[in-house]
Amino acid sequence: MAVRLMNGSPFTAGLGSAELGRKTMEVGVNTVRSPFDARSFINSPLYSDIKITFTCGTDKTTIHAHRMALHQSAYFAKAMDSAWAESGNAHLVIDGVRPDVGQAIVAFLYGADLEVPPNQLLPLLTTIDRLMMSDLEDVCSDHLHALLRPHNVLEIAAGIAESCPSMHRSWLNICSSFIGDNEEAIRKTDAFRSVSREDMMVMTAVRGPPIFTSPIPFLMHWLRAQREGIEGT
Repeated sequence: MAVRLMNGSPFTAGLGSAELGRKTMEVGVNTVRSPFDARSFINSPLYSDIKITFTCGTDKTTIHAHRMALHQSAYFAKAMDSAWAESGNAHLVIDGVRPDVGQAIVAFLYGADLEVPPNQLLPLLTTIDRLMMSDLEDVCSDHLHALLRPHNVLEIAAGIAESCPSMHRSWLNICSSFIGDNEEAIRKTDAFRSVSREDMMVMTAVRGPPIFTSPIPFLMHWLRAQREGIEGT
């Protein structure tokens, strides 16, 4: 089940309309709606003044973009405003970001809806944190609520704890609440038995507040599941 983040980016709001990518001007009692739609410029070479390459492993994609739209992200703004960007290099290369996720976030900056399939949730959260798009924090929190399940919450919590330093507190609170309410169901999943020692250490190291309400009993159940898994092989 994919969850869709509606209403596009604040960029379209800046154009003056609640409808995505459209400008509304009040003239007396009449409303004159401009045909301009920022979404038509998604990955368009028309007036493009910068390119972005997203790479993740062997996946690599280059898209056309426009500085006016990208400037909504503090990450992109810093890159474009730096001396490196001003030297004439109009090509940003962003390693470690899945091309599909990177393209979806850039499209959101132009006013497109952002659909979030379950397998994209963690890559999306880590990318939003890395690109410092704090305006998406609350919206993503709503969809984190919608997509958490007993079989994926520990993987997502570990990923947020390790890779989302800017926004991890609010997102981890959501994971912690879900874990507390569904601990028995979580312990019955294969995902619980396969949590790595490294991921468990990352989660138990979180403080203020901790991810697990009762970390010692939770760890004991995990160690028992690990031992049973080894003995059963």
